[in-house]
Amino acid sequence: MKNAALVCAVAAFSLLTLPSAYAQFRSPDTSPLGFNISWYVPSDSDLRDIRSGWLGATIQYNFKRDQMGRPTAVAEIEWLSADTATGKANLLPVRVSTIKRFGDEEKCWFVTAGVGIYAVRHKYWGYIPTTQTYGWSSDGGEKLGYVVSVGRELGNGLYVELTRQGIAKLSREVGGDTDFSGWTIRFGTRLAY
Repeated sequence: MKNAALVCAVAAFSLLTLPSAYAQFRSPDTSPLGFNISWYVPSDSDLRDIRSGWLGATIQYNFKRDQMGRPTAVAEIEWLSADTATGKANLLPVRVSTIKRFGDEEKCWFVTAGVGIYAVRHKYWGYIPTTQTYGWSSDGGEKLGYVVSVGRELGNGLYVELTRQGIAKLSREVGGDTDFSGWTIRFGTRLAY
C-alpha cells in the first residue's frame, strides 16, 4: 500500500507541476518528456492473486515528431509493482514505441506498437520440493516483449490508452511459469501543448 500511495503522490505532483514548470524553459511544441500513470491487470492468475490491479508510472522521452510537432516515436521506462503478505511481483519494461494518429486535429484517435526488454521478478510463498518445507521462493530475469495500444488524444497534451503487453514467460523454480503479459489503462501527458 505504501508503494501505491507513493506512486499516486508522485503522479499527482508531476501532472500538476511539471508541465507549467517545464514550459518556462522550453517551447511547448518541442517538449521531450512525457509521463503517465498506469493501472495494470496481469493475465497470470498467480500474479492476480497477489493483487488484481497494479498501479504504476511511466516516463517517456519523445525523440521523433510529425509536422505538427506531436511525438511519433518514444522511448519509455515503466514501473509496475504489487506487494502483499503472500507474494511480491514487479515489472520494469524499457521500450521503444511508434505512434500513428488518425487525423490532424488536437483530439484524435491513435495506435502504438513497440518492443522492449522487461525486467520481471516474482517472489511467492509456497511449498519447496527441494527442501520439503514451506517458504519464500524468488525468480526473476529479463524477457523480451511487445506492446500494442489504442488511445485517444484528449487535448492539451493529455491522452488515455488501453495497452496490451505481451511478455515471454518467466520460468519459476517451483510451480510452473509466470506470465507477466496483461492489459494496462494509461492516462498521461506528452507535455507537448
